[in-house]
Amino acid sequence: MTADEDTTARDPVDLLVEQFLQLHRAGGGPSVETFAARHPDHAATLLDLLPTLLALEGMKQDKASSGSGRRRVSMPHLERLGDFRIVREIGRGGMGVVFEAVQESLGRKVALKVLPQAGLLTGNQLERFRREAQIAAQLHHSNIVPVFGSGESDGYHWYAMQFIVGASLDSWRAEQAAAPPQGSGAWRARARFVARVGEQAASALHYAHGLGTLHRDIKPANLLVEHHDQVWVTDFGLAKALEAEGLTQTGDLLGTLQYMAPEQFAGSYDVRSEVYALGVTLYELLVLRPAFRGSTRSELMELIRTQRPEPLRRACPDVPEDLAVVVEKAIARDPADRYADAAALARDLQAFLDDRPIEARRLSAAAMLWRWCRRNRTVALLAASTFVAVLGAGITGWVAAGVAGEARSRAEQAAKAEQDQKTRAEATLAKALVAFGEVFDTLAGKDPVLAFEEDADTGEQTVVARTVVEPRELELLGRMLSFYGQFAAENAGNQALQIETARAWRRVGSIHARLGKPEDLDAAQAAFQQSLERYAAIADRDVRRELAAVHVEFGQLKLRRMRPLEAEQSFHKALELLAALPNAASKSIRAERARVHLAAAASMAPRSSGDGPRGGQMPGRGPGEGRPEFDRERMRRASDQVQSAVALAEALLAEDPESTEFMVLRARTFLTQARKSGRRERRPEADRTSADAERVRQHRAAVDLLRQV
Repeated sequence: MTADEDTTARDPVDLLVEQFLQLHRAGGGPSVETFAARHPDHAATLLDLLPTLLALEGMKQDKASSGSGRRRVSMPHLERLGDFRIVREIGRGGMGVVFEAVQESLGRKVALKVLPQAGLLTGNQLERFRREAQIAAQLHHSNIVPVFGSGESDGYHWYAMQFIVGASLDSWRAEQAAAPPQGSGAWRARARFVARVGEQAASALHYAHGLGTLHRDIKPANLLVEHHDQVWVTDFGLAKALEAEGLTQTGDLLGTLQYMAPEQFAGSYDVRSEVYALGVTLYELLVLRPAFRGSTRSELMELIRTQRPEPLRRACPDVPEDLAVVVEKAIARDPADRYADAAALARDLQAFLDDRPIEARRLSAAAMLWRWCRRNRTVALLAASTFVAVLGAGITGWVAAGVAGEARSRAEQAAKAEQDQKTRAEATLAKALVAFGEVFDTLAGKDPVLAFEEDADTGEQTVVARTVVEPRELELLGRMLSFYGQFAAENAGNQALQIETARAWRRVGSIHARLGKPEDLDAAQAAFQQSLERYAAIADRDVRRELAAVHVEFGQLKLRRMRPLEAEQSFHKALELLAALPNAASKSIRAERARVHLAAAASMAPRSSGDGPRGGQMPGRGPGEGRPEFDRERMRRASDQVQSAVALAEALLAEDPESTEFMVLRARTFLTQARKSGRRERRPEADRTSADAERVRQHRAAVDLLRQV
């Protein structure tokens, strides 16, 4: 693309902004009002954007003149500075270079922040550096990087901090985005990690605020994570003592644009602005991308000033509800709607971690409407005036206004009462679901599909063992299910209840199947049908993995009832569902698919006519089943299923040779292959001998793996 084509393709406002800034950089540029008047088509936008951009430009020029900008600081190679032996450079900030160093008199490793030689400094950079060291040295908190001391050596000003062996959260976010967590357990663990990070950072900020200090540049790069998830807030280089305003001018824009609060562009900044910056940081760590993204600086500023980030539960559906409420309250556009201070944010994050009720609540529809009216007074007043004019045609103006005002008040009260009632009903429903789940777990054990014990270090998942259920306990579960059904009918729009009901039917079907009597098998079949129907009605959640589990258990039941063709269809449906999952390539899903392939192979094993009732066709068999050509076709399909299971099991064991789960899975495939090798019908003697040898080899391989387990 040529330069002319590039100019034509760009937003005209961006071109005008660039032209305005170039004029000011050259000196003697026009005022904002004069420049906007020259371009009436974009005057309103220019009058809105240019004052803020001028403030940013002024800060940039001031930094450049004082040597504190983001360009690389000019500094000769240093091997020693006073008592410090320089090991390596670890970063460059706005005011100097940070080295890893050893303070030899004390034999301790430190992070040494160094300014260029004093003769190269201009403006107030040195004073700011001294102020930074003084502020940081006063902050003694378990989550703030401590300062050991400061001074001047060989013409360089420095201060020494504790050396943190860890990584910044911006690098952590980049690693997570490159390889997102797999499985709901991993996402829940990540949500709790982010909440712990936020709680520690908020606690550190509240402590600093109590000493009259604002950080002014909260972002992932300034939060370090050490082992055991210890968080350190670093780089108070932009911090400003609340009682010492002399180092900055009113309206200065300090910080990183991506994390600035909306009010900061108007020159307002307080502790709630820092709550916002930390909230945006937590949002970014949860969804693994920035809260706002703009192709230009002016576009990004406009988004921050006028828009809200995408709702957290929509951007990342696995985020727990309470954590989403906490983060969204922290990043509310209006400071009055945020947490009053960092301590309140820390309390709610700790409540989430402790599984206690949080103080924050989502805004009702009426509250959101009221806040919109406050932000858009002109539009709201115009709409209200139009409404009153239409309603009050032929009626005296002041009477109409009074009636309309009273009607609006009653409507708002009714809406609030309805919202409160709905909130209470949802809370009651949630408690009921928890209670039902606890009763099911008490009587029947944890749900094998949903309850996995996961090792926090290795990520290995172990299925919880099933519990034997007595008949009288099963009767109690049946009565509970009838209540579930009635409750679900009364709350048909509640997807959470529909899912719980579907799960309950599946679990009762599994329990009936385990009891094994003919009447129990009939009840199991009816329960699985009920479960499938309820899962089919779920529209707003991905329940394909649970649905696959129902088809697998239903297929096993059909196999027990001598219906192999129907069982094969159920296993095939389960495999289709598992293969279509977003995380189908994960180890847990591939292992599940291998197990279903083995079950499908078992359903295709040929049976002699003696397997069924005498003189009639076997239940579940189709026309022609039992004939040699039909059985050969089933054997071929069974062999394909076994080979698919073998391929999956071999790959999993190669990826994780120490996994007992994958060892057992591979042993099962060996045993299945051995059974297949043991079928001797219509084989020549040499083939039978070779098959026997192969069967022995496979048995031994299975035994070796099981001995390792």
